Amino acid sequence: MKDNVRNSHKIYVADNGITNAVSYRFWDNKAKLFENFVSNELQKQRHDEITFANNNGECDFVVKDGGDYQAIQVCYELTPENQAREVGGFANVEKETKLTRKLIVTYNQERQIGNVEVIPMWKWPFG
Repeated sequence: MKDNVRNSHKIYVADNGITNAVSYRFWDNKAKLFENFVSNELQKQRHDEITFANNNGECDFVVKDGGDYQAIQVCYELTPENQAREVGGFANVEKETKLTRKLIVTYNQERQIGNVEVIPMWKWPFG
């Protein structure tokens, strides 16, 4: 019997059009396309280091610039059903790294949840 093991890395493509061209249309993949878009934008910004955390709660991106670390979650739409998971993704990163910013990038939502900024994609990375 094979055990399913989650990969310790993520794969992103340089162009969302490629994903659309080769993916199955059986499910709505706008959330994955949105995360891929944010990954591409992070690459363009030329940070010192971009990683992700996957230790009992996933954080989509951890970005390092000098001694500053920010954690970024990507969520197309933040809802009452997924808010605890998205905010909880910062917990393990905070245990290992002092974060200067915790950010959830959404399609079009903006608010503050404690010390977590929720910002729409059209304002990011300038917000």
